[in-house]
Order: sequence, then C-alpha cells, then structure tokens
Amino acid sequence: MRTALTDETENAFLIVECADPARVEDCRAATDELAELVERHLGATIAVQELVTSENREVVIA
Repeated sequence: MRTALTDETENAFLIVECADPARVEDCRAATDELAELVERHLGATIAVQELVTSENREVVIA
C-alpha cells in the first residue's frame, strides 16, 4: 500500500502527473475540480495548489 489516508489524517500531499504536454490545461482543470471536491465533501483546506511546469519549476510548501 503506497498511501493510506484515514479518518485521523490531518495532512496530505498529492501529486498528479500530466504526461502529455498538450494536455496541461486538462490537468489544471482536473486538479481544480479535485480541490473543490475535497473541500466540499471532505472538509479539507487546500493550502497550496500549483502546477509545476518547465516554466514554473518549483513550489514552496510552507
């Protein structure tokens, strides 16, 4: 089992890979929708949501 989220999980980190550079906007739309769904249905607070690309190579997670 690679990832286990439980009712006691307080922090989670999710990586979504877009293997096709032509579909970056599809990936962005999918991660936006995922963030909205976990906020609405799981009560999550999204602290950082960023798409890493060749132009945007790093994200600071504080």
